[in-house]
Amino acid sequence: MKQTPAQIADGIAEGVRDLNLATQSPGAEGLRYPGDAYSVLGNLSTAASRLPQSLHQLDTFLVGLLTGDRLRSDDGSDPQAKVADAVVALEDAAGYAQALREALGRAQSALTAVAYDTSNEDFDGDQDNEEPEL
Repeated sequence: MKQTPAQIADGIAEGVRDLNLATQSPGAEGLRYPGDAYSVLGNLSTAASRLPQSLHQLDTFLVGLLTGDRLRSDDGSDPQAKVADAVVALEDAAGYAQALREALGRAQSALTAVAYDTSNEDFDGDQDNEEPEL
């Protein structure tokens, strides 16, 4: 069965919730290596880069309904003003998504040469309990 746009957006929201839980505690079930963070950042950057298209398509959909005289406002106000406000907000959101993509890309790039240091592990792979020197 094909999902509706609202169901897909709900899945994205749930995916972010799952990511929040998975990154809450480092270890076997969460993040273990710098490469894990690198991959997460890359995937989030890709997701953010795709948001402007969806936002623009929502904008186009709403404007199409408006120009087709298919909208009314339940509170008696002019739907044109409501859609105009939504269009401005969607354009803002698309710009913020682009800025998010760029920031996530910079964070990922910063980790390019960062690797996990195994020199502090014993032969079982357990980390020593000593605090790292800063």
